[in-house]
Amino acid sequence: MPDAVTREQVYHAEATALSGMLQMPLKQTIDPQAAATLHPKGGYLSQKTGDFRLEAVVAFRSAHTQVSGLLGTKEGHGHATLTTAVVEGLNILEILTCDRVVSQIATEHPLEGHTPEITFLGTRFENLRIAGHPVHVKLDINRVGPKPPNDIHYLHEPGFLGRVSKYIESFRDHKDLPQPARERYTGTSKVDGDQHSIEFSLVDEIKGEFPGTVFGNVIHVPHFGTIYLATVKITCDDDKKTYPKTTIELKMLDVQMGCIGEGGILVGTGKTNGGSGP
Repeated sequence: MPDAVTREQVYHAEATALSGMLQMPLKQTIDPQAAATLHPKGGYLSQKTGDFRLEAVVAFRSAHTQVSGLLGTKEGHGHATLTTAVVEGLNILEILTCDRVVSQIATEHPLEGHTPEITFLGTRFENLRIAGHPVHVKLDINRVGPKPPNDIHYLHEPGFLGRVSKYIESFRDHKDLPQPARERYTGTSKVDGDQHSIEFSLVDEIKGEFPGTVFGNVIHVPHFGTIYLATVKITCDDDKKTYPKTTIELKMLDVQMGCIGEGGILVGTGKTNGGSGP
């Protein structure tokens, strides 16, 4: 293992308030709003924007993001990375609205070893509504769980995999689950070259008397489309690599529209890995 003192930390953090691609009712690319990308050497960066409106299709009142990376000041603490995206006053086609969407990922990479500790503390929806009806979303921000022992990566940790599989099994076999969601959530890790990844959600429960059908963290709304809430993707390099990285992606709202509007909109996204480099 490279020496804990001489090895160099390479930071990675990026956050975006809103982005997307529309086909109907107008054809338009939505450039990333309030996008922030951290310098590999760390530091701090924030971005903010005021009122945004794309015709009567999508709007928000304000948005801001922040990314940071630094070495902890307390003895024994590692390199901390923070990724935050906040959107206030969201409105998509007068159907999906939310007073405040907060996406937040915090990680701490150890001084020795490579697997980080991960937390989503602060992540939440405030007053999410569909067609004016409240959508009560209970999140489990501890679904990832504690850092795996012995520096193994998350996709080799039985406790983490068990929690993810149990959650996905609770809705995956529903006969009406949209096929794209069935393909997205398998409950098992996918292998792509020397990387392993799994996608799941922080949603624990969704309640409310709103139009649409709930499948775990997926809401299918007739004549509008499919909404994926608080999705997380963890990608781990093969632990045989000299400098393996763990990448965490969080998308608070992934809206795939059809019928009234067509296209995709992402709200409150963050991505971070970080790790040591030669």
